Amino acid sequence: MDSASDQEYLDRDCNQVYLDTASDDQVYLDRASDQVYLDTGSGLVYLDTVSDQVYLYTASDQVYLDTASGQVYLDTVSDQVYLDTASDQVYLDTASGQVYLDTASDQVYLDTASDQVYLDTASGQVYLDTVSDQMYLDTVSDQVYLDTASDQMYLDTASDQVYLVTASDQVYLDTASDQMNLDTVSDQVYLGTVSDQVYLDRASDQMNLDTVYDQVYLGTVSDQVYLDTVSHQVYLDTASCQVYLDTVSDQVYLHTASDQAYLLKDPLGTKCVYVIEACVAV
Repeated sequence: MDSASDQEYLDRDCNQVYLDTASDDQVYLDRASDQVYLDTGSGLVYLDTVSDQVYLYTASDQVYLDTASGQVYLDTVSDQVYLDTASDQVYLDTASGQVYLDTASDQVYLDTASDQVYLDTASGQVYLDTVSDQMYLDTVSDQVYLDTASDQMYLDTASDQVYLVTASDQVYLDTASDQMNLDTVSDQVYLGTVSDQVYLDRASDQMNLDTVYDQVYLGTVSDQVYLDTVSHQVYLDTASCQVYLDTVSDQVYLHTASDQAYLLKDPLGTKCVYVIEACVAV
């Protein structure tokens, strides 16, 4: 922004975002679909009426929601974007550098520019916008939190479900140490197709999704589900086509009714779960 006094924020009464400068220049955002562009190189914020989106231009830009103050900050050194209420929503799509504003009650916390999450309040869905990958929440009131201190994203309510939609979907954060956590032992991860990938953390009783290590992986070629660490036991219920982990009640479900699985041990004692398309007795 051009000066320290410049502020872009959402007026609660008229639902307008405007840039208040020393010369009283203003940019109004009359609805959630309107656009405001931020060029962090020049510190300019301007309105575009074509694609109706808010853009972040540098990888260092950070958008996050402070629940105590109900403010959403755009942290590019000193530039900040404020929302008046904690119920306002920010959608971040880093693939296209877009941030969407909405005024529903659901909250999405974003702390790094590499995070790709936005919430569709009409359908109550949270999307991972990496081409066509999608992550759904089953209720509008569910929340997704991203904690940059630990690089963890998790669901805050029991029984929340994450659905993998397409054969190429992968749920992950961008670095090897990032983890996506399901907050309670009753949370479930569903595999929609045999090529979906889900990663587990070996040191936790939670269902942690990890991009590199300790993976439960359903391969596109071998159609195998692997458990990386021998400390994690796998239990199979062939009648219900469910694979259970022994960390309390965490569960991994095979999404299609035709998906079956059976257990094997290799000579080293590593447990593997093989997925086929016909029931096999164990």
